Amino acid sequence: MKKFHAGILAAGLAGVMLLCGCETSKSYTFTVSTGDDIEVKLDTTNGLDLKQEDGTFAVTDKDGNYILQSAWYQAEIFDQYKEQLADAEGAENIEMTDDMIVWDFVSEGSPAEHDRICRLSDKTAVLIGSQADKDTADAAFDALTLTIE
Repeated sequence: MKKFHAGILAAGLAGVMLLCGCETSKSYTFTVSTGDDIEVKLDTTNGLDLKQEDGTFAVTDKDGNYILQSAWYQAEIFDQYKEQLADAEGAENIEMTDDMIVWDFVSEGSPAEHDRICRLSDKTAVLIGSQADKDTADAAFDALTLTIE
């Protein structure tokens, strides 16, 4: 009889979760070398996972395959990328805003990289790269939220 009640309770909870359209997420807060505290939050409803590795973050798929990897930098590097990407061999599909640069890097014999660098504050930038296919990388980028705390 206990198994029957537990099964009804589990089915009821699953139904409530479906009705709520519940969203799940995972987050870490990093204190980076610039002194900024940055919360990295990932929407995990599509099976993505957020990992913390040696002070940086990575996004993996449900099988543990890496989709995104990151590195923290001083904010000045953002301006260096902005100046140098236009002439960089292999850099394609470059899109620039005041605080983000998106580009693909293509090199013969290597998988294409889909990269972004974001200026998060006047002190901190983050470089996020992917060798997954473009659609998978874009979906993972879109599931991320980075916030200065």
